[in-house]
Amino acid sequence: MVPPPWQNQVRYAGVLAPAAQWRSRIVATAATLATRIREVLDQ
Repeated sequence: MVPPPWQNQVRYAGVLAPAAQWRSRIVATAATLATRIREVLDQ
């Protein structure tokens, strides 16, 4: 079976699912990543 081209190829479940309550605790945001990168580069 080949999915339609507009359908996502990867589906996440559990804590990585888009509506998971714990997702924000596990997946870093762009702002968090930028802060961590700046900290590493300033060392």
